[in-house]
Amino acid sequence: MGKVNQYFHKTMEIKKDHVYYLTEFEYLKRNPKEIVIDFVKRFNKLYNKIPTDCKPLVTIVKVRFSKAFDDDFYLMLRERKYMTLADMQTDAIEDESNREASSKLRAKAEKEERKLKART
Repeated sequence: MGKVNQYFHKTMEIKKDHVYYLTEFEYLKRNPKEIVIDFVKRFNKLYNKIPTDCKPLVTIVKVRFSKAFDDDFYLMLRERKYMTLADMQTDAIEDESNREASSKLRAKAEKEERKLKART
């Protein structure tokens, strides 16, 4: 009986309509601790599910993408003028890696400074 049930659900799966995807897209947010590249993949996957005739304008998509981040990241993305969504996403990925590298360097410098103070 279990296999019949699985087959039925698989073949008769209810398709989500464009309103569902547009609503989901409107409220999409980056999860805490989610790396940018994973969010970009999730964002694009949902965006690509929206039927072509219902897709929002590129400007709206770029605004929606930037609003999905915390305030600092949002402002950084909004200050720059991007021609395409792909440019914006690439820059967001690069900026995250630069921030991580900067944080690691700062932490290393602070550790070194504490060692020097402990010696004196």
